[in-house]
Amino acid sequence: MKRLLKKLAAIVTMAAVTLGTLSSLTLPVGAESIMNTSTYIDIGDTVDGKMKSNWDTYRSYDHYLDYKIKCDKEGTLTLSFTTEKSIFSIRLFNSLGKEVNIKECSASQGEIVNNDEYATAYWNNVTEQFVGKTKYTVSPGTYYIRFSVNSHLITNGSGKTKLATSFTSNNSSTKINYITINLPKGSTLSLGADTTGSGTVTWKSSKSSVATFQHRKSHR
Repeated sequence: MKRLLKKLAAIVTMAAVTLGTLSSLTLPVGAESIMNTSTYIDIGDTVDGKMKSNWDTYRSYDHYLDYKIKCDKEGTLTLSFTTEKSIFSIRLFNSLGKEVNIKECSASQGEIVNNDEYATAYWNNVTEQFVGKTKYTVSPGTYYIRFSVNSHLITNGSGKTKLATSFTSNNSSTKINYITINLPKGSTLSLGADTTGSGTVTWKSSKSSVATFQHRKSHR
């Protein structure tokens, strides 16, 4: 009876170890780990970094490079980067650990594939670097950027990465200081402007004693 109990205990222990091992291997890697490893950068910064190898902590990523950035308004976040790696992925996580879908991506050296939640980039075989960008629609909040190479891939290159960030607000405005128009005395002219999306255009005269404006509302 004692031997049987010992065997049962051993089987239960082995099952527990197996389940624990499977759980650790299948545990998804999200932004929760990036919160501890990311380097904070500001919008408009250009930074140099290098993908680091860390199998023990990340398991799903053999090489990675993480950044943290904060957006104060709604708009488009653009990541422009040059990377010395033959193949790698680029992801953007929000503060809840959810991947943000890519709005658009492009490459001037190499190729890039939009997989919605992440992009896969391939370097130029001659220059041995990738040059391109990804764009995301974001709301106010903190975001996490990850460059990574999965452990099962055989890749070349140092992993050095130069990243530049920029942001375009949905409420951005453009001011045109002066437009010179020559008109005969007493004549009139209709002025307009084409705006992308919704917006308001205001015309003003720099010298009301010479010319005046009568505004009319237009609907888009």
